[in-house]
Amino acid sequence: MIIRSYTIKQLEKLNKKEKGKIQVLLNEEAKYWKLKELKLENILNSEYLRNHIFVFVYIDNKVVAKLRYFLKEIKDKILLYRFTYKNGKYCFIQNIYVRDRYRKKGLCSKLLNYLNNNIEKTYKQALVVDSINKKAIICYEKNNFEKIIERNENSKIIKTNKYSENFTEYLMIR
Repeated sequence: MIIRSYTIKQLEKLNKKEKGKIQVLLNEEAKYWKLKELKLENILNSEYLRNHIFVFVYIDNKVVAKLRYFLKEIKDKILLYRFTYKNGKYCFIQNIYVRDRYRKKGLCSKLLNYLNNNIEKTYKQALVVDSINKKAIICYEKNNFEKIIERNENSKIIKTNKYSENFTEYLMIR
């Protein structure tokens, strides 16, 4: 097993074969999230993702898992546009995905440990997880993340009196 991290600029410089391995993972991830597509080309061209770091796990020369994060110093106590918490330096974990047949093999923990060992200790690591994602919560708690804030979202469309969103999510930090 090999774990590698890349900036967008480094991903752009990969050869076609290496980009193809990453695209295989993205195709599977798109199906999992029921997305039309998730193209590496679009990721590389995204202004929003310019400062994100991508960490990939390779097994038998295949990309089998990924973690995406960015670093940011918070000065207004607003984390990820929706949580009020403490100012400071944060490593925001935006996405973790493990290919289906490689789950329950500790890859989420390996990615989180890799991250923990490769960022400055002055950064608190933070992520948001949906309350129904029990398996992820177990993994995060096993890796010393704590639930800090519970946020309930209930959005109602006034004209129809129907709820468009109704969910609970947690801000977890280690």
